[in-house]
Amino acid sequence: MIKWHERPVARLCLRLSGAVALWRAWLFVSALYVEVHAHPPRPASLGELGACAAVVTLVLVGNALLFVGPALFRQVEIPRRWHGTSVAEGLQTAAL
Repeated sequence: MIKWHERPVARLCLRLSGAVALWRAWLFVSALYVEVHAHPPRPASLGELGACAAVVTLVLVGNALLFVGPALFRQVEIPRRWHGTSVAEGLQTAAL
């Protein structure tokens, strides 16, 4: 059975959504640039800080989807030594 992220349409959609995320980041950056240079210097407002956080998030997600794409959803084999252990067991052994 083919996994959903290995289908050609899904690959295309993942890459396109990455490009759209980068485009949205560009729009946020251009709006912030205009706002910063239009007014005299002042502390950043909460909305401007939120827009900057949105830019960082959009750039990270956009780059990951555009350049890595479906490989983000590939399963990774876990080493044998990690099978059957839990976080609580690791903490108990570290406390001893």
